[in-house]
Amino acid sequence: MIVTSIVPKGKTRCRITTDGGDFFVLSVRDVRLYGIEEGTEISDSVWSVIREQLRKEILQESAALLGSQDYTERRLSEKLLRKGYPEELVRDAVKSLKEARYLDDRRLAEHYFQAHMQDRSAARIRQDLLSRGVDADLIEEVISTCPEEELQEEQLQQIRQLLEKKHFDPETADYAGIQKMAAFLYRRGFDPELIRRAMRT
Repeated sequence: MIVTSIVPKGKTRCRITTDGGDFFVLSVRDVRLYGIEEGTEISDSVWSVIREQLRKEILQESAALLGSQDYTERRLSEKLLRKGYPEELVRDAVKSLKEARYLDDRRLAEHYFQAHMQDRSAARIRQDLLSRGVDADLIEEVISTCPEEELQEEQLQQIRQLLEKKHFDPETADYAGIQKMAAFLYRRGFDPELIRRAMRT
């Protein structure tokens, strides 16, 4: 592969692009160590060494990230790619971490659902998990493990708590007030039928 550009990335690292359109990030020290210059070729033997070094860096970076918080496969991949690691190596690392159970989207979704089923609407939980990169079908599988009646009761309880917090009394509220409160609850992700039920009791 031929090096087509070397661009500083911060004070101590460089982004190296090759003629195949691929890129990777190395420290300035390693760029000098491996004799990498624009217009020169990186031999297979040197690339093999660099590739192994990058693979180890990715795993170390992943361990540090996962040690501070849970990540979905997609979120971790995006984080690593933004740091300049090659897509192929990121994909391989994520696969290895998944096989070793360090990455588990189902486990993350289950923990999130259990932690928030009493303080967020089911729709809000779905949206939160989707934004974190959890597959939509997997989210539905996780949510469906909770019996429908139990889930609805949890949602009704949340709505009632919000009504109480807002000092809302459906018996004394006028039409405009009822519509305004219903819209507020709907924006929170609660089902219209559950909103109606909660406001009737």
